[in-house]
Amino acid sequence: MQVMAMSLSIDYVLFLCRRFRDEIKSGSSTKTAVYRSLLYAGHVVIMSGITIVVVFLGFTFLPSRTVVMDGTSCSIGVTVTLLVALTNTPAMILSFPLFFSTFNGFCGKCASPYGVGTVRANV
Repeated sequence: MQVMAMSLSIDYVLFLCRRFRDEIKSGSSTKTAVYRSLLYAGHVVIMSGITIVVVFLGFTFLPSRTVVMDGTSCSIGVTVTLLVALTNTPAMILSFPLFFSTFNGFCGKCASPYGVGTVRANV
């Protein structure tokens, strides 16, 4: 369950941050970019999370006690992940707007013109 919650959290946060960067590149202010990223990408994150929660809650109707416990715990984990992604991500972006608007990957200085993580051999 922890791996699934972490992977969903990363996915949701990256989706929102990418939308924020697109808005910044189009010339929006920080507050407007956060608003638009939540407006346009937030509903996708919400619907994805709700769908996954409903699926896991469906596990509670199965006869196996283990599956019922897994479904319940996973639905709670996804709900918490959804709430954290939709509240903490905008708060972090508004707290550190320069970092999130100029972030060029894990190592911006070592990015290759051929793509991140690619190395061209000198031939």
